[in-house]
Amino acid sequence: MNRFADLVAANLLDGVSQPPIDVHAVAARCGVRVVEYASLHEDGRFSWEGNTPVVGLRRDRSLARKRFTLAHELAHWALSSHVSDGPSYRRMTLDPSAEERLCDAIAGALLMPSPWVQRWADDPLSLDRLREMATKAGVSLSAAAVRLAETRGEVSMLLRWRTVGGLWILAGMAGVPRHMGRPIAMTSQAQRAVDKLADEDTWLALKLGFGATAHQVKAHVSRGDTVSLMLVTKVYGLRPERRMLHEYPANAST
Repeated sequence: MNRFADLVAANLLDGVSQPPIDVHAVAARCGVRVVEYASLHEDGRFSWEGNTPVVGLRRDRSLARKRFTLAHELAHWALSSHVSDGPSYRRMTLDPSAEERLCDAIAGALLMPSPWVQRWADDPLSLDRLREMATKAGVSLSAAAVRLAETRGEVSMLLRWRTVGGLWILAGMAGVPRHMGRPIAMTSQAQRAVDKLADEDTWLALKLGFGATAHQVKAHVSRGDTVSLMLVTKVYGLRPERRMLHEYPANAST
């Protein structure tokens, strides 16, 4: 899927490779009209008005969220059987969930082109590095984490935690390999280690629960009063050949 997403994105980019990508310019070059709506229930929608492809965006979303949504909907356009000019990518019928995952992958490749992101993938990963990459690409930390995981072929999980009743409870995740168990939870050892952190990014060796299985992980952790961010860069005992399947979060702008 990753190579195919890179191919589709490269054709949409038409030689552009340096973020931040002007995704509205990409849409205009493709002949796709972009309209923002105040009353749209979903983040974005792709449709046809006669022979004109149209992407609708929800106006009240953040800039990063609208950029990713537009890139995602452009992927739907590229996969559309209606497209007659240029290469055709519709080789098989995809079920809706598979097409959504593919469009997420294309959106990530569009906003963070392969040659550019490879330079980041070759460097040691940390929260500071992830923040810098996300800022330069004009994307969320979640989208940057998943794109790095896809490119590196290694773990790059971004986990968000919130305190509930004195415990750290998972509030959001990105880049988690699809085969790993759910729910994800901190063990008592991890809870204590995070509680002791000062207000600075710190590398920790933690044990996290993935469904019924607990794994030792290496993580870079930023602890706040009620919210903590955890970038997991190593999961011990995870089979290497299964590290390639990662998911974007439902909201890839956070």
